[in-house]
Amino acid sequence: MNSRKEQASKTKNKLIDAALSIIRQHGFQELSANKIAEVAGVSKGGIFHHFSQIEDLYLCILDSTIEQFSEDLDPSGYKSLGDYIDFVSDYMMKFLDANPERVIALYYFISQSQHNSEYQKRLEIMMEDSLESWGEKVSFFFKTPLTKADRDFLIRILDIYFGGFSTHYLIFKDKRRYRKVSKDFGRLITSYLEERSQK
Repeated sequence: MNSRKEQASKTKNKLIDAALSIIRQHGFQELSANKIAEVAGVSKGGIFHHFSQIEDLYLCILDSTIEQFSEDLDPSGYKSLGDYIDFVSDYMMKFLDANPERVIALYYFISQSQHNSEYQKRLEIMMEDSLESWGEKVSFFFKTPLTKADRDFLIRILDIYFGGFSTHYLIFKDKRRYRKVSKDFGRLITSYLEERSQK
């Protein structure tokens, strides 16, 4: 990577870190191009050099979160879907304790996308790509190959579960309860899909 690209990447990361810091400390009401520039130590023009509109910065934050999940949540080291769900549950609780602003940002981005069809389409594409990738990764837990419909069902139900899990954990912070719920959920979904595959 040449020095210009390295510098551009560093500046982008500074802008992302600044936006997340503002969200964590002050909430979204304080998030603006001026505030991000001030916290990141760059000019306002510098923001729009890297992101043509502020929504692009939001999408970049979402994309970097999805990328981090893809790296950290590789299912290949787990013997069963239940074991993997237990691991993801513990990971998410630690992640939410350390980075609540990332999930809060995700909910904000989704709410903003309702007013911008281009933004909503980009968000849909990003999520579909992520779901497709995860579907391929987790289907190996089953002895009988999953049909495309079952694989799609599995990944969407996991995504819905962990979306709700994140909201509940941010509110209740009850590790013991949500570990138990996740174990029960893992058994339930595994049993359901195994029964379907035998029909």
